[in-house]
Amino acid sequence: AGTFARSWNVPEVPEAINVTPDGREVWVGSNETGRVSVVDPRAGTVTTAGEGFSWPYRILFTPDARTVLVPDMRNEDLRFLDRATRRELGRIALPGAGPQGIVTTPDGRWALVSLSRQARVAVVDVASRRVVGHIAAGETPDGIAYTTRTIADQVRK
Repeated sequence: AGTFARSWNVPEVPEAINVTPDGREVWVGSNETGRVSVVDPRAGTVTTAGEGFSWPYRILFTPDARTVLVPDMRNEDLRFLDRATRRELGRIALPGAGPQGIVTTPDGRWALVSLSRQARVAVVDVASRRVVGHIAAGETPDGIAYTTRTIADQVRK
């Protein structure tokens, strides 16, 4: 209806916001406090899922919704959190990279992370939590999307 429904108090300067595929949780990253919070819209509660971030730039759920990926632009790393336990599973250091945007392939095998300070995109193997390659990009890449369509597909149409 386009009308205000409800609000929740979360840590200041929220930037990264995403809703779980099942709609049960809203994850919010705070640039002010370095905290990632989880809002339960049904219960109206806000809990902490992770701390120690400097600028949690985006929040992404793997297609199976079990793992949460959070690029931290200022700490220059990519963190992996277990959605159910909120435990950190690991992180990848990305020094000098400025990680920002993130997307996974539909099968969840690969994450693509825009590296704004390196004019490229990191290809991350999600299972092993390591960078396996890079794709050149224009200066200061940020937002990123994935498609299975190729340029050849476009030309044929």
